[in-house]
Amino acid sequence: MEKGLPQALNHCDVPVNSVVYGPVPSWRLGRSLGIDLLSTEGKTCSFDCIYCQLGITLYPLVERREFVSLNQVKTEL
Repeated sequence: MEKGLPQALNHCDVPVNSVVYGPVPSWRLGRSLGIDLLSTEGKTCSFDCIYCQLGITLYPLVERREFVSLNQVKTEL
């Protein structure tokens, strides 16, 4: 656990297969919600950043398309 942060901020309370996840630690705001607009079946991204809260990129992709509908995001928020 990071020094000075409550335990609840050091992990996601929402399942990984959700579009909305968190709260996650934020260096600017203390904690924030994350929204993954690319995929709910595994991480889809053109990068594989080691510090990403979503973990490793399972589906590297660079083409544009809609992965998650706006209605699904509204429902989960």
